[in-house]
Amino acid sequence: MCGVYDAPPDLTLALAELARHTRARGWWRPYGQAILDVLSIYTALEDAAIALTGYAPGQVPPLLRTEAYARTVISSTGLGSGEVDRLVYECMTRRARITRASAPVSVTVSLDEALLNRPVGGPAVMAGQLRYLADLAAQPNVSLRIVPYRAGCHPGLVTGAFTLLEFRPAQRDGDTDTGIVYASGLTGELYLDKPHELQHYRGAHATILGCALEESATQALLMTAAKELEQ
Repeated sequence: MCGVYDAPPDLTLALAELARHTRARGWWRPYGQAILDVLSIYTALEDAAIALTGYAPGQVPPLLRTEAYARTVISSTGLGSGEVDRLVYECMTRRARITRASAPVSVTVSLDEALLNRPVGGPAVMAGQLRYLADLAAQPNVSLRIVPYRAGCHPGLVTGAFTLLEFRPAQRDGDTDTGIVYASGLTGELYLDKPHELQHYRGAHATILGCALEESATQALLMTAAKELEQ
């Protein structure tokens, strides 16, 4: 199928690896010793995606992290210093997909307000992260929206953190849905691609966005939270 649809080599390899594990274990990929290999599957998919949509309740998504924030989060997993350095470097490399001059990926992310009040790495690191988010939000291909506490109950409380990756459809009759939902946990990662699954997540995120602040209000809140941390 990748050959028929002229998929890029990296995406072809990533999907082939997922297919191999689907036959054995389903779409749940457990983390083993080769954690970097597991992550490379997602990063290949991310690199091929034309749009990313997601919800982040507890942590800033990897693609949007500063180096200091990323190092704090990755170090908390208990990995060795060498692996931490490699993963931080990979995280910083991935950020270029948002800011590159040619066809930057479109990003729409809803952030829970609780994330702003969790000073990962301490006040200085978190303030830098919030300012970075505010700067990113000014980019034409990036939409960040904060879901305030007052939103109350919303679908994100059920879905947890997730990313919906959208890919360019092939110019053929009978094209099928080109999305994949990704979610990661302590022991592995989950990929969902069935039409009804994608429909549920798209609907959930649309409802989450309906509860969120507008983009301008989000940027203002990010800057306010950063200033409070710097006091």
